[in-house]
Amino acid sequence: MTDDLSPEATGGEVQAARAQLPLALRSHRLVARIIDEFAIGVCWTLIERAVWGSSLEDEALTLRFFLWAALFVAIAAGYEIALVATRGHTLGKYMMGISVSQVNSGLRPGWKRSTRRWALPHLLLLIPYAGIFLWLLCYLSPFWSRNRQGWHDKVAGTHVVKTGPAPPYQSRGTIASQPSR
Repeated sequence: MTDDLSPEATGGEVQAARAQLPLALRSHRLVARIIDEFAIGVCWTLIERAVWGSSLEDEALTLRFFLWAALFVAIAAGYEIALVATRGHTLGKYMMGISVSQVNSGLRPGWKRSTRRWALPHLLLLIPYAGIFLWLLCYLSPFWSRNRQGWHDKVAGTHVVKTGPAPPYQSRGTIASQPSR
């Protein structure tokens, strides 16, 4: 079995239907990214406090910084890569009713594509001074892409599609009234 196959590969109808799903709205992608960054930050903070507590010694500052950075990368990579590879979405994407799929087949991305998709924006962070700006541009790039693919989607051969119910918002950004049952 190759990396790009998922359990859906056996169901031709499911695969064909998923390939036909509409692209996710750019605003839903942005809100999903904000939710995901918040979730990663909460996980990192809880683990960081459990490991190091609140004390900080000057001698250990440099070592602590590198351990902090490694921990953050591990949490971010684990969260994003594992969830997208196995479920097709992160917590933020799930909440927004969107999912990542392969452009050509509509299948979940799998481990290799999910890793590529995560790696591009995070490798950009390694560029001194410009890294954070390039990281932000990478995640904002679907806003000016005709097919709503970010740079990270293009590198991985993926796109983000609408898979579930949209949040209860009208097009003007007001909260729609929920139907009573």
